[in-house]
Amino acid sequence: WRPASGRTRTIVKRMSGLADLEHDLLSTYTKDPYLGGCTELVRLSKPRVKVWRSCRDRVAAISPDGTEMLTFHVLTDGLGPNEVRLREVDGTRLAAWTTNWFSGWEWESPGTVLLDVNGKRRSATVRCMLDECENATDPVEVQTP
Repeated sequence: WRPASGRTRTIVKRMSGLADLEHDLLSTYTKDPYLGGCTELVRLSKPRVKVWRSCRDRVAAISPDGTEMLTFHVLTDGLGPNEVRLREVDGTRLAAWTTNWFSGWEWESPGTVLLDVNGKRRSATVRCMLDECENATDPVEVQTP
């Protein structure tokens, strides 16, 4: 959409996921992931140029500086993923975290992720920088959804 003229333009005609306008990134699906579709991360300004492609993962979040992303399995639904991966936007894997399920994820700052972690008995928000994690909140009893 061009605010000055009011004109719009179609960027892609397939199903999209996360978009980050500030960093010129758009996640799309080649087709339905349940039918073998893959995730592609492209530049909004050049949607035919692939930054990253995966038939296993989807993009969950882009870092505030646009250099990293969080991904998890493309077919994740329900409670949430049991594994979250930290990657550079080109797909280079930097770290992976696992638990019973993650109920939330967000960036505290570039390179620092806050994960809502649910184990078998306890849950907490955990701050992670690559493979170093620490509790950001006190653990509490897990609330079964």
